[in-house]
Amino acid sequence: MMKRKFDFAFIGVLGLFMTNTIIQLVLYDNLLSINNYVGFTCFMIATALRFTNNRYRRYGLPILLLLCTFNIANLEIGNVAFFVSYGSMESISINPIILFILIIYYFVNKINVKQVVKTIFFPSAEEQEIDHQKLTDFYFRKFENCSDKELEYITRNFKDYPLAAQNALEKIHTLKDQPTKL
Repeated sequence: MMKRKFDFAFIGVLGLFMTNTIIQLVLYDNLLSINNYVGFTCFMIATALRFTNNRYRRYGLPILLLLCTFNIANLEIGNVAFFVSYGSMESISINPIILFILIIYYFVNKINVKQVVKTIFFPSAEEQEIDHQKLTDFYFRKFENCSDKELEYITRNFKDYPLAAQNALEKIHTLKDQPTKL
């Protein structure tokens, strides 16, 4: 429950940036960039997701913060940014105010952020087992058509093969060692 209140606080702060931009637009006839429109749209989506019971409700705000950090989406009328460039390559701009908010968001939601990063970049034990089984089946199909001489050569270099190939070779040897029943 506490995390939810913090999320609404972050939405409120970003809403203040957006409100300031709209007020300046009306009072001073400032022009909005495409980044402002992207930011407003992303803000509306993130806010709507947070108020729903959708399973993606926790992802809207961090995505919005990342987009705003790199000025892809902009909730402010001005462009406060640090520019990083390398040689003649296009420069990358980073909004330090939103970056600071993103860092605070990370520390408030550290456990959830680590869990999401872990699920995105590191497969679960089930997924690893499925991938290993697919590889073992691949090597089994590859090795089952080999002659006895080729299998003998492969077996001599058993330790040089990946684990899935070793498992496939063991399976082939156990199948060849079993007597055939008629």
